[in-house]
Amino acid sequence: MKKMTSVLLALVMIFALAIPAFANQAPNPNQVDVAGESVAPTVTVSMPSGVTLGLNPYKMKYAGSTAFFKNEKGKQDQIISPIAVIENKSDVKLDVCAVVTATPSTGLSLVQDADAAATSNTNTAKTVYLTMQLGEAADKTGTGWKDANAAPTAAVFTAAGKVLYGMDGTTVIDTDDADGGKMTAVSIDATDGKTANYIGFKFGGAAAEAPATAWDSNDKIGVSIVFTFNPVVLTVAQNNG
Repeated sequence: MKKMTSVLLALVMIFALAIPAFANQAPNPNQVDVAGESVAPTVTVSMPSGVTLGLNPYKMKYAGSTAFFKNEKGKQDQIISPIAVIENKSDVKLDVCAVVTATPSTGLSLVQDADAAATSNTNTAKTVYLTMQLGEAADKTGTGWKDANAAPTAAVFTAAGKVLYGMDGTTVIDTDDADGGKMTAVSIDATDGKTANYIGFKFGGAAAEAPATAWDSNDKIGVSIVFTFNPVVLTVAQNNG
């Protein structure tokens, strides 16, 4: 037993003496340690506030209740909607998608036929034909689209309040999917410190002119829009060594 204890003590001493030897070893002069890092985009956008959709079924000269409508005063459209602007402050180009849901007030319904919504003598229900445009805006104030000669194609809302068509006007969106009707992506360029870049969205459409029950101030349409912003890979010559 003493012999065994002596052997164990000897082994412990050997290991104890060996530890400093490892710690004091000099680094290999032929070794290069390469550190790793990555370049990630900073996605920053400025979202609009106070966005409001005005319903003007009797085509009155619109005054608007907030400063959001300052460029719309005096207009007589049935749907009053300035362009609401999102600014890309990111250092990378973004693809923008929008999942949109419209919710009409009680007693009001959405239709997919502009003529049916606007027919004054035969339409006895409070109906609205509602559309939405999403595209590049000309400036921060929402005075127009970037391409004044080619406004974004309007997406049409279904009776369930989901967008039906994609931005090309032909792509049918599955309104029963988990996204609840997603508008196809549009792109917004990165900021370069000099030129700001914007996307905008606005609504349009028509409303029944002579429903059986007259329109009143309780008739409204609220809209929920959930945006996603995904960085876009730049198209450049790749250096693969």
